[in-house]
Amino acid sequence: MEHWQTLRAKRARDHDIHCTRLDFTDASAVFTVIGTQGDSYEVEVEENLDLWPPICTCEDYAWRPDFLCKHICHCFRLMGVDYDALSELFWEPTDQETLLEYLCNAPSVVGDRPYEDRNAK
Repeated sequence: MEHWQTLRAKRARDHDIHCTRLDFTDASAVFTVIGTQGDSYEVEVEENLDLWPPICTCEDYAWRPDFLCKHICHCFRLMGVDYDALSELFWEPTDQETLLEYLCNAPSVVGDRPYEDRNAK
């Protein structure tokens, strides 16, 4: 049986989810993510690893805040995090520098539709 995090990573990969907006604050990146049913969620990634994991406004995150929901996984996949890493229980960047590298890729995740290679398995 697959664990919760693997299921979320699969949903992030296979479902029709996309980012429509990205705002930066002094200490975080806030993504607006459109879910599979057209609902809008906000995913906030703090640049400080002491504030890990990121937060999402979806119900799944509210029920299980220790896991990365599919919206958070989707944002990280588009920023270059490997699918296998996101499938691991309690994955997090290895250090502050790695998290900042992912956030440097954040502007490229915003668009009307999911990235071109979303069906690659």
